[in-house]
Amino acid sequence: MVERLAGGHRYGSIGAAGRRPGDGRGNQGGGSGRAQRDRAVAIVLAELRQAGGYQRGMAARLAREHGGGERSWQRALTEARAQYEHSQDQNAEDDADSAPRAAQPSP
Repeated sequence: MVERLAGGHRYGSIGAAGRRPGDGRGNQGGGSGRAQRDRAVAIVLAELRQAGGYQRGMAARLAREHGGGERSWQRALTEARAQYEHSQDQNAEDDADSAPRAAQPSP
């Protein structure tokens, strides 16, 4: 027997596991949540560049300075670190490519 609760949710249906209906894809497609994360990542990238890389306690400090939860800043820090390290790797490759090459002796 399946009963309907307020809001049209079914009680007793198998597979629902107490969750509300949805597509299960979270906040895919952006929205205000993504915009906030993008702003946080931009702030963290600026901090990483200024500090010359990651420093322990950075997420806690950003949470104190800018508000929000430390865990949210930690997620933004993880994303920003990946971008920062990728840009550092690209810069190192560009430097290696532009370095003057030693003349090879001809046989």
